[in-house]
Amino acid sequence: MDRQHISRRTAGFLASSLMVCLAAATSLVPVGPTAQAVADGTGRPAPAISPRAGARPNILLITTDDMALEDLRHMPITRRLLGNRGVTFDNFIAPHPMCCPSRAQILTGEYAQNNGVHHNEGPWGGYQALIHPNNTLAAWLSAAGYKTALVGKFLNHWKPGSDGRPAGWTHLEVLMTPFQPYGFAVWRNGVAEHPAGHTSDYVAHRTVDLINRFSRQRRPFFIWASQVAPHMMWGKHAMVPPIPPPRHRGLFASAVAPSLVKASFREADVSDKPAYVRDSTENLTEDGINEWYRRRMQSLQAVDEGVASAVTALRRRGELDNTVIAFTSDNGYLLGEHRLVKKNYPYEEALRVPFLMRGPGLPPGRRVTGPAQMIDVAATFASLAGATPRRAQDGESLLGLVKGTSPLRNAELIQAGTEEAPWWWRGVRTSRYTYVHYETDGFVELYDRERDPLQLQNVAGQPDYAGVEVALRAELQRLQDCSGASCR
Repeated sequence: MDRQHISRRTAGFLASSLMVCLAAATSLVPVGPTAQAVADGTGRPAPAISPRAGARPNILLITTDDMALEDLRHMPITRRLLGNRGVTFDNFIAPHPMCCPSRAQILTGEYAQNNGVHHNEGPWGGYQALIHPNNTLAAWLSAAGYKTALVGKFLNHWKPGSDGRPAGWTHLEVLMTPFQPYGFAVWRNGVAEHPAGHTSDYVAHRTVDLINRFSRQRRPFFIWASQVAPHMMWGKHAMVPPIPPPRHRGLFASAVAPSLVKASFREADVSDKPAYVRDSTENLTEDGINEWYRRRMQSLQAVDEGVASAVTALRRRGELDNTVIAFTSDNGYLLGEHRLVKKNYPYEEALRVPFLMRGPGLPPGRRVTGPAQMIDVAATFASLAGATPRRAQDGESLLGLVKGTSPLRNAELIQAGTEEAPWWWRGVRTSRYTYVHYETDGFVELYDRERDPLQLQNVAGQPDYAGVEVALRAELQRLQDCSGASCR
């Protein structure tokens, strides 16, 4: 319990909710005042204003960076305001579990073989690898009459060209040095700035400003609030665990990283794992992992508060009932599972991320267990907005999954690239199995997650799984060059 640390939060900010929720930080059961009171930020319901009748919904996308699915347990406000008031997708994955490829999927609705972004760095990575950078979700929504904005982290290595904003963006406010907690640089519609304050608070405050600005007009809007937490930050001389705002330092002082209680932590026998696992030299002390985990959870508190401030702003402007709010992370993260600390791996901790969505027509409290993934986000938003995607969509709208009208995928393509080559590993994930083929050396991993949810035993090559392996290899061959409907 960390009740003694709650007083470190900003005085008066969501005090009634956070006093209860942080005391039970490891519980997934929402407690405290009503969501309406939390949304107001004062403990009292804000006066409601009628939404625009019959209007297409506004869309607010809030993303984090390197947040694993289980990290959501320490974001009680987000669970309450979005999950309890909307739909929780329990089986949502980032099929290309790395920052830039995942964000490129959000913008295009395409896998990397079609949008070009395979990694964060190198000739196959970053913004420069994005094929047709002016043909994205922002352009489709703009053509449909939407105001569009992004504030926060964009695609890695984006630089403003002579033409300024890419097509479709009404407002583009990019963190040019996103991993600096303070003293960061921002490019705002052609103007370079160095704002004061913490990067997480900056993104939250500017999101509220954009909501207030756009809601004065009659056009619907799309805002992408792209947070950096809980990604590593720059310290004095190197990258270090996240640096939260001062008001959150010291929270969760007794929290134990969930990875420590898994049999996969510092996995004893990795003889059946690929070479990078067998050769891992990560320093995996329990104290070090706990400190890393606590810093990550501390850094997410400002994001949690930012969700509340955005909901408050929408409600006060009379737009909450006419706004779809979605929350997700670009990829998950390993903290010692399989001897690894990082992302871009074919393991569940890297692939599975939260996805919550509330808004008009979305049933409150609904949990969807069917498979969903990052490539579905663009199609979902285009469907909500009545916009026409100008790329063949590898994904499909999640609205059909919510309504139970979409057929479930038999298999999902999962993959990762490197700085030097387009592909490192590629595979397929089904409701039961994970199959991975490494392009570099031909190594194969196959896990029966029903019997082995922690992916401890690689059953590739075992006679009992020979038929499964053949079938999944064929499914990978079918999907690895897919485009549009063939990916579904």
